[in-house]
Amino acid sequence: MSFHLCIIDFYTDLNYSTISQLIQIFKTIDKKILITVLPYTTRNIINKIQSLNINGIILSGSNHRILETPLQSLKKILDLDIPILGICFGYQWMVHTLKGKIDSYEDRELHEFRKVLQIFEPFNIAKRKYEFSHHDFIIKLPTSWIPVLQKDSQIWIGYQPNKKWIGIQFHPEKHMASGKDFFTKWIKFLLTK
Repeated sequence: MSFHLCIIDFYTDLNYSTISQLIQIFKTIDKKILITVLPYTTRNIINKIQSLNINGIILSGSNHRILETPLQSLKKILDLDIPILGICFGYQWMVHTLKGKIDSYEDRELHEFRKVLQIFEPFNIAKRKYEFSHHDFIIKLPTSWIPVLQKDSQIWIGYQPNKKWIGIQFHPEKHMASGKDFFTKWIKFLLTK
């Protein structure tokens, strides 16, 4: 498979293993997948992305909180004609940047839980367990986005079909079986016209 993935790493704490978990899952899907990891602080990040032949971008989770860290300097990533998957903070960043709405838990504490989800759109995934870990959550999507899965006021999956942008509030990379299934379907989705 010829597929080049760019992961924008929003973590600033080197103890986070999420990026290595992402890489490990993609290497189990296909060892030929080319992966470029760019910290969000990379100078000239847009030029670097444009210099690569990227099939998809992942905006990672983070140890930051979106309402305290808007990161407007990265906004031009959304001008690139490249499909994007935003995971947790990455999803929140996309929504916040595009004028959607984010809210926080009243206790302002980190909420961690696991949930079995079945996903029907933009690709079908049988019931799988996913891990959630966040302070903030999406309550309103930007214009032209579709809410795919929500619980109460929280939109756990949002989708912008014209650009093939997907935002997810959970972390598929935390469990090998769930992550492999999710990311395999995501790659196939991106490779279909």
